[in-house]
Amino acid sequence: MTITPTRDETRLDLTPLSGTIGTEIRGVDLSRPLTDDQVAAIRAVLLERKVVFFPGQHLEPGEHLAFATRFGEPTEGHPVIPGIAEHPEVFEIDYTQASELAALYGDIAERTERTQGLSWHTDVTFVRRPPAGSILRAVTVPDAGGDTLFSNLYWAYETLSPGLQRTPAATEALVLLMRYAMDDLGYRRLEWKCNAANAASRRAAVRLGFRFEGVFFNHQVFKGRNRDTAWFSILDEEWPPLRAAYATWLAADNFGPGGEQRRRLSELSAA
Repeated sequence: MTITPTRDETRLDLTPLSGTIGTEIRGVDLSRPLTDDQVAAIRAVLLERKVVFFPGQHLEPGEHLAFATRFGEPTEGHPVIPGIAEHPEVFEIDYTQASELAALYGDIAERTERTQGLSWHTDVTFVRRPPAGSILRAVTVPDAGGDTLFSNLYWAYETLSPGLQRTPAATEALVLLMRYAMDDLGYRRLEWKCNAANAASRRAAVRLGFRFEGVFFNHQVFKGRNRDTAWFSILDEEWPPLRAAYATWLAADNFGPGGEQRRRLSELSAA
């Protein structure tokens, strides 16, 4: 598959890596300044496929940062791991230093011998100003092992049948993910982000007790159309009563013989 930007002769050669997520992009040199058309084309692929890869690129830290800057203002690299000299927005991850990783992440780094703490996560979402994404640059790659897996939760939810989306099982699945993030991983914040025009998604966030934070106007251009993004959150101090509300709603005695709910989750989560 090939994307040809409207006002630029550069062609992006695209190779999808699965049916739902991930695309390799060739035909662009990231060490050189990108045109606006190239940036727009790359952004469009990223929004559609969630993760993109650029094989064969060799960037210095300054070039790495310059590429990131074309997609927005870079945030601090990491609040704990120091950035490299002259480029604090870029930090190095070396998984051969297992003892240092364990010191940084404590019991999370020692959760299992198999994963050594490298479990499902979204990068640096716990800071006050979370990044929109991460741009990783592989320097040393082993011949075998060291794989990174990516998942598309948008696709996972949207491909559920409408009937299943409205069952207690769908809500329970969300609650289990939220409990894992807040109770097991110790996150300080959960976020729900959606198209501001998506009324159903906004209702779902409020039903679960997420607090509306505001709208990022002109946040993205997706499939040629402007998108305003609505943000909702649950903070760590708000979590305990919501966790209790979920348990009350999911209890067997909250449902009648035909599966009808006796108390609405929206009532419990708003209490």
